[in-house]
Order: sequence, then structure tokens, then C-alpha cells
Amino acid sequence: MRCRHLRHRGRPPAPGRSQGSLGDYVRSDTVGFATAGPGTPIRDIDFTDFSTALPAFLTIVVMPFTYSIANGIGAGFISYVLLRLATGRAQQVHVLMWVVALAFVGYFAVGPIQSLFGG
Repeated sequence: MRCRHLRHRGRPPAPGRSQGSLGDYVRSDTVGFATAGPGTPIRDIDFTDFSTALPAFLTIVVMPFTYSIANGIGAGFISYVLLRLATGRAQQVHVLMWVVALAFVGYFAVGPIQSLFGG
């Protein structure tokens, strides 16, 4: 489909697409929206408190490097609980956080345990 009313906006067309096709504009706008939207709440994180900043950082960084949202969330939950425990603020952690963190420890331990026992 060729859209003559849309201008090129200075970007070269994607390989295999004609200049000005609708797919180029939809894809670029969608990627821009998807990357800008989730980044907005990051400015609300208290990066002065290490026990809050490190779990948030791990959650943000682990997701793209492992290609898994679950791994990123798990790293955040586990590190949050462990850092609160290490800083003497374990009473501030809700019981469900402990349960979810322990569940993620089990989730991460399944692979190494299976490979240890030849599974």
C-alpha cells in the first residue's frame, strides 16, 4: 500500500518496503510510544535509598538481558527482600513479598537442581 500523502520524515525506508509505506510510520510511532511510556515511572523511584534503587535497577536491567520479564521481576523481588533484611528493615517487608521472593528463589533454583541430578 502506497501512501502519497505521508512524507518520508528523513528516514530511509525499511528493506523491502517502498518509500512512504504505511508500515514504516506505524512501526516507528509504536516503538517510540512503547519505549517512552514505561520509562515515565522511573523518575518516581527513590534512587537515594540503596535498598530501593538496586532492586529497581536490577528489575530494569535483567529483563532485556535475559529476554524474560519473569527473570527481571524475580531479581527485583529477591534483591528487595534481601536488602531490607541486610539493612535491618525486614519488618517493613510485607509477608506476601517474602512468599513471592521465596517462590522466585524456587523458580531460579529449579534449573540448577535438575542439571545437578541429571534431569
